[in-house]
Amino acid sequence: MLRFYRDRMLGPIEAEEAGYAAELLRSLETFIQLNGQWERAAKLLHCHRHTLRYRIEKIEKLTGRSLAAATDRIEIWLALRARELVA
Repeated sequence: MLRFYRDRMLGPIEAEEAGYAAELLRSLETFIQLNGQWERAAKLLHCHRHTLRYRIEKIEKLTGRSLAAATDRIEIWLALRARELVA
């Protein structure tokens, strides 16, 4: 069940961006953990905030979710946790 949920939520990132998926997922997790604080997340990821914005926009397009919406952030956060448990 967790694997299905993870695949449904995060699968498009891994399928579309196979070589870049790990970086996108790391950026996503950091961004969510820091409650959407662009500057802090970018600094922690060692990238420019515009690079982080590009990554988040790419994730939103691939998943059909908006990280500006609380419910979407929660669903993606749960998928990230499921990813850890399934691994």
